[in-house]
Amino acid sequence: MIRLGIVLVAQLFICGCASIDSVAYLEIDRSTSSLYQPIGDTVPVLPVETIKSVKVEEVNLDAKSQPNNVLLLVTTLNGKHVNFGDYVAVAVPFKLVGEQPVSEIVLKSHYVKPAAGEGFVLFPLITALDASGNVIKNLEPKEGSRVRGNTVYNYFSLPPQTEYILAHSRPDLVSAEFLESVGEESIDGVNVATGIASALGGVFGGLFVGIWSNSQVERGEVALSPIGIIEISRTE
Repeated sequence: MIRLGIVLVAQLFICGCASIDSVAYLEIDRSTSSLYQPIGDTVPVLPVETIKSVKVEEVNLDAKSQPNNVLLLVTTLNGKHVNFGDYVAVAVPFKLVGEQPVSEIVLKSHYVKPAAGEGFVLFPLITALDASGNVIKNLEPKEGSRVRGNTVYNYFSLPPQTEYILAHSRPDLVSAEFLESVGEESIDGVNVATGIASALGGVFGGLFVGIWSNSQVERGEVALSPIGIIEISRTE
């Protein structure tokens, strides 16, 4: 079992849905190297279309569901290396269940401090699939997504017929500092970012706003990682 702890770095409010404030961070009782297995000869890489055949987390975001948000680990312990065509990334699938249709979601990615190794944060992207596991669209965050405190907030509009979602990142959104911490030089031969500030600025320009002084993530002092812990909720 993986144990998580919520650590206060400022005043933190936790509601009944166990939402984590952006100024907090998460401690995990595993080392970084135990959560991330690099791509190699012994690590299978799955085509994105076959991801429906693996174990899928069910996520109920109905307003009456308690909790109506879900914390999800994105690691190689519970995810797979998936081939998205232009790149390979660690991905974890989840299935939207519940009676209320969901068209807008937010993925909050929290700063993680492992038992051993440097702290990290995942920059979350998603791929939408239909009920048969066919890819509908690879989605990038909407305008209004941002870094706030120790959390990355990425908002997405889901295409019609979305039933399965793959949560993942991209090699160009992983910082060299993370790879150094696990003894790697690249991901699938793709050059990585030199830090969170250059990654966010280079890929998404002015999409993200922040004071850049309130926390380690906003200050660009945390390694962008291919793994992490995300909180999924609806925005309607």
